[in-house]
This record gives sequence, C-alpha cells and structure tokens, in this order.
Amino acid sequence: MASVYQKQFTIPQDFPMLLKNFTREVLRSQPEDIYAFGASYFSELAADQVKERAENAPLRTATLAEMQPYLLELFLQVRAETL
Repeated sequence: MASVYQKQFTIPQDFPMLLKNFTREVLRSQPEDIYAFGASYFSELAADQVKERAENAPLRTATLAEMQPYLLELFLQVRAETL
C-alpha cells in the first residue's frame, strides 16, 4: 500500500528501455562485479551519445574576433619552440 506522504516521481520516457537493455547485457555477460560492469556500460553509453550529438550538431563558422586569441596563442607556441 502506497503512503499518502510518499513523494511521487515521474519516470523518464526512455528509462524502461534503458533498464531493459542494461538488464539484458548483465544477463548475457554474467559479470562478477556488476557495479564495475554498470559503470563501464553507462560510461560507454554516455560517450556514444556525446559522439552522436557532436556528429549531428551543425557546424558554425567562427568570426575573426573569436579566432584571433587562439591563433595568436598557437603562433606564440610555435615561435617559442623554434627559438
């Protein structure tokens, strides 16, 4: 029986599928250390999502004012290395 004082949580739309996929991989791999396996699994999943978002992000052209400090720093580094 649920308590009337219990905080209500909303479940993110993708959570059931995420949990199902993780459970399937745990059952398939039978890891000895489920915590390390979970950390690795979710780290790889997050890295894949970051990569996917970066690949789908529109390219933006930087202005000369935005590039000038960066180019100056590169020039000074190369100059210092050649002296």
